[in-house]
Amino acid sequence: MTSGAERLIPPYDAYLRNEEWDKYIRTLSGEGMFWWFNLDIQVLRIHLAPLLDVLGPKRLPDRLRFLSRIAGHSPDPDELERYHAGFLEKGDAESAAAAATAAVICIWKRGRDFQRLTPWHKRIDVLTSGHVQVPIAAKASLMGAGYLIAFAMKGDLREAMAAGRDALLWSRRAGSNNLRVYNAMMCVYACLWNTDPLGLEPAISEAGVLCGLSEVSFIPRAVFQFIHGLHLLLFGNPCRSRQELEAIAEHEKTQGLPDHLWYLGQLNLLHAAAAENDGAWIDRVIRAIQRRGVDESRCYQAAIHHFSLGIARLAQGRTDEARGLAHRALDFGRRSGASAPEHHIRLLMAQIHSETREDDAALALLEDWKGFWEERGYHLYAVTADLEIAHIRLRRGETDRARRSYDRAARGWFPGAAPHAMNRSREFVQEIRSALVRKPEVRESHPSKDLPAIAIETFGGLRIRADGAVIEGNRWRGRKTRELLKTLIVFGGYKVSSDRIIDILWPDADGAQAAKNLKVTLSRLRRIGCEKGEQPLPWILVRHRRISLARGLCGVDAFRFRECLQRGRETDMDLESLREAIDLYKGDFLPGDQSAEWIADHRQRLQSEYVDCVELMGKRLLRMARPEEAAAVLASALEKVDIEGGLYALLMQAHLDMGRPDRAREVFSAAAERFKRELGIDPDSKLVRFARAAGIL
Repeated sequence: MTSGAERLIPPYDAYLRNEEWDKYIRTLSGEGMFWWFNLDIQVLRIHLAPLLDVLGPKRLPDRLRFLSRIAGHSPDPDELERYHAGFLEKGDAESAAAAATAAVICIWKRGRDFQRLTPWHKRIDVLTSGHVQVPIAAKASLMGAGYLIAFAMKGDLREAMAAGRDALLWSRRAGSNNLRVYNAMMCVYACLWNTDPLGLEPAISEAGVLCGLSEVSFIPRAVFQFIHGLHLLLFGNPCRSRQELEAIAEHEKTQGLPDHLWYLGQLNLLHAAAAENDGAWIDRVIRAIQRRGVDESRCYQAAIHHFSLGIARLAQGRTDEARGLAHRALDFGRRSGASAPEHHIRLLMAQIHSETREDDAALALLEDWKGFWEERGYHLYAVTADLEIAHIRLRRGETDRARRSYDRAARGWFPGAAPHAMNRSREFVQEIRSALVRKPEVRESHPSKDLPAIAIETFGGLRIRADGAVIEGNRWRGRKTRELLKTLIVFGGYKVSSDRIIDILWPDADGAQAAKNLKVTLSRLRRIGCEKGEQPLPWILVRHRRISLARGLCGVDAFRFRECLQRGRETDMDLESLREAIDLYKGDFLPGDQSAEWIADHRQRLQSEYVDCVELMGKRLLRMARPEEAAAVLASALEKVDIEGGLYALLMQAHLDMGRPDRAREVFSAAAERFKRELGIDPDSKLVRFARAAGIL
C-alpha cells in the first residue's frame, strides 16, 4: 500500500481493496493516458504507485510501463524513440503521440542537442496530418509540442503562433481545461512578442475563467499568472502586473516548477522590476535566481540563467558584469542548438553598448537584428530596437531621425497603448516621448470648431457626427458597413490588415468575393454623411492592404480615452488627463453588440481600463486631501461598471477622510448587498479586511 493510496478515485480504490489487478490495469491503461495529456501528472503517479509497489514495472503492460517512465524522471530520448516505434508498430497511435510529446519535453528539459527535435517535428507532422487516427487530447498535446519546437529551436514566432492556435482549438475539442489554459497562455505569450492584439483578449478571458475551476491544476494556473503579469506590464498597468507576478512568485509550489517554467516567471518579474526601476525588487529576483543555481550541462537553461542575471545587472547600471553575463549566455545558447536564446541576448548586448556610449556598435547591432526580429515575428524586440535607436539619436542631437524611429515604434505597438522598451524603465521611454512627441492641446469641454470632421462615439452606443451633424440610422447602407467601422475601431484604427477584417466579416467567402465585399463596404463607409454626387473626405486610408482611420479627420472617443489615460499615468499629478478620460467614458463600449465575442472582449478591456483610471484618480485626489471630489468620481463610476471592491474601498476611505464613518458604513452595506444580489456571494476578502481595519465592521 502506498502513501497516497487513500486518495485513489473510484473505481480504483475498490479494485485495490479487492486486489482486482486486471481491472485496475485495464481501466488505468485508458484513463492514465488522458491524465498525462491533461497535465494531471500527480493523479497519474498516485494511481500508478499501487501497481508499481505490488507488481513492479516489468509485469505491467507496455502502456503503463511507458506511463510510469514519463510520469517519473524524464527518460532518455533514445528510449522514447524505441517506445514511439514500438507503439506505431502495434497500431497504438495514442501512446505513440504521448512518446512524441514526451520526447520534445525531455529534450527541452535536458537543455542541449535541440537539433534532435527536427525528426520529432516530422513525426508530429505525420501524427497530426489526419492519416493516423489520434485521439483529440493527444492531438492537442502534439500541437503544443509543435509550439515548443517553433518557439525554442527555430525561434520562429509566426510558426509558434499558428501552432499555438491549433493547440488551443484541439484542447477545446478535447474538453481538457488544463490544456486549454496552458495552450491559451502560450498563444498569448506569442501574441505579446508579436505585438498582435487579435488573439490576446479572447485567450486571456478564456484562461482566466477556467482558472476559477478547482479542477485546473497548479502548473497551468502558474503559467497564466506569469504571462498575464507580462501582459499587464506591456499594456501600461505596472501596479497590477507586480501584484500578479509577486503573488505567484511567493506561492509555495512555485519553486517546484520545471526550470523552463520557473525561469519564465523570473524573467517576467525582472521585466517588471526593471520597468519600475525598483532596486530592492531586482535584488530579490537576483537572489532567487542565484539560489536556484543552474546545471551548466543543460545549456539552454544556463543561457536563460545568465541572460536573466544580465538583465538585472543592466538595470542596476553594472554594465561590465552585464556584458560578461551576456557573452556567457550567448555561448550557452549556441551550444544548446536552439535559435531562440540569441534573439534575446543580442538585444541585451545592444543595450549594454548604448549604456557604455558605444553608440556605433549599438546602432550596428540594432539595425542588423531589427529586420531579423521582424521577419521572425519578434515585433516586441523590433519596437524596443526603434526606441533604443531613438534614444541614441536624441543623445547625438539627431532629433528628426530620432522622431522617425519613435514613430515606427509607436506604429508597431499595441493600439491605444504607449510603446514599452524591454529591459528598460518606464522613465527611459517617457524621456524619449517627452522629447519627441508634441503634447496635444487640451480642448475646452464645450463644442469647438477644432472637432474632427468625422467624430465617432462608442461609449454608451455608436454615434457618428459628420461636421457636427448626427448621421441617422437610415443613412447607413448595409449592416456590414457598420460592422466594418466597429472592426476598425476594435483593432486600433491604424494599419488594420484587410485579411483580418475579411476573416471576421466574411469568414465563409472565397478570396476574390471577400476582397470585392470589402471594397464595396469601404466605399459605402467612406461616403457616410455625403450627399449624392458629393466628394467624400479621405478619412479612411488604404495602403498595402492595410486600412487606417485618418486621425486628423476622424476622431474616436475610445482612442482619445486611451491616450488621456496613458498621459495621466505618465505624470503623477496629472488630474486633467484622467478627468478627460473619465468624462469620455459615458457607458460601456458598444453595449448593443452582445453576440460578437471580439467586441465583448474589447468592451471588457476598456471597462477594466476605466476602473484603473478611476482608481488612479481617486487615490491621487485622496493624497491631495480632496476627498469630496474623490467621492463624487468614485460614486459615479460605480454606477457604470461591474462590482469593483477596490472602488468601494476607496469610496469608504473618502468618507472616512471627510469624518463621515456612518456614510462609509452605508457604502460597505450597499457593496455587500450588491455582491449578494448580482453574484450571490459575500463581499471579497480585501474589501472586508479594509472595512475591519478601518473600524467599519
